[in-house]
Amino acid sequence: MTIAVRSVQPDDRDRLLEWRNNPRVREMSLDDRLIDAGDHERWFTSLVGGDTSHVLIALADNEPAGIVRLGDLDVTNRTASWSCHAGAATLTPGFGACLPVVGLGLGFGRFGLDRMHAEVLGINKNMRGVHRRLRLVEEGVRREQAMRADGERVDVHEFGVLREEWPEVRNRMMSLLPSSISQSLGDVLEQLANSEPGD
Repeated sequence: MTIAVRSVQPDDRDRLLEWRNNPRVREMSLDDRLIDAGDHERWFTSLVGGDTSHVLIALADNEPAGIVRLGDLDVTNRTASWSCHAGAATLTPGFGACLPVVGLGLGFGRFGLDRMHAEVLGINKNMRGVHRRLRLVEEGVRREQAMRADGERVDVHEFGVLREEWPEVRNRMMSLLPSSISQSLGDVLEQLANSEPGD
């Protein structure tokens, strides 16, 4: 499998709504409510009409398969959060684990950030496992922070990465992946490192 990234394009609108409202994705999102078409249209129009350099579509074998996004981008303090999710129903094992690394590459590479952080639901054992295999620092647990649509409350785990930790995280990810995937992921990270906001 090869991995690549591209910017969000106008014909991604319906795809992104479908991905976000997929029950599998909603279950692991901080906000698990269905997104209605009007709210999505407003978000997407503002995104495509502005700077999309902080949102990427991830491709698996040249097909759109997931999204990576920076949030809370603070250019003064050089910090941001990252979030991601796969969209395609069936993916080669390892693709989902690459998405957080693409997010880190976007922040540390394209935006030159000094610190990044992510929030992962306590029920999202797969992504918590990925973050721990990468040895990302778990900076805290906000107990019962997120309320689900059914009223249940769940914990939110916070992970953080500093710029000086990024090369080790990147190398650890490469060592965990089959060579066919790690080569194309390396190409993506190199591309992001050599790009600038607005690209």
